[in-house]
Amino acid sequence: MTKNFVRHTETTKGARYGQLSVLLLTYIITQSDHRLCAVEPWVQTHRTILELTRGWSIGEKDTTDDRLARVVEELGKQSEARLEIEVKLGRHLIRASRKLAHKVENVLERYRY
Repeated sequence: MTKNFVRHTETTKGARYGQLSVLLLTYIITQSDHRLCAVEPWVQTHRTILELTRGWSIGEKDTTDDRLARVVEELGKQSEARLEIEVKLGRHLIRASRKLAHKVENVLERYRY
């Protein structure tokens, strides 16, 4: 995600926009909550496991609601990067769907008389 995401306005040090996007999406998916203000305490609570699984360190103030708002705003401006990210993520879904469809066809074939 970071490869596609250009940081035009980011001047602070810390996690890159792609990394922040991954953390934000992880929070939204696992917590079923899209509030930016709730991400920072959640990341602090789960910091060790997030750092171990992602392979990069997370600064104490990397996931403030202000920083996350800038990420969301910037992603909204970069429609070309957003489209490329969606295409890359969608490839895995299509591949998985094709594999599942193939398996279902094989199972149905076995039960046809």
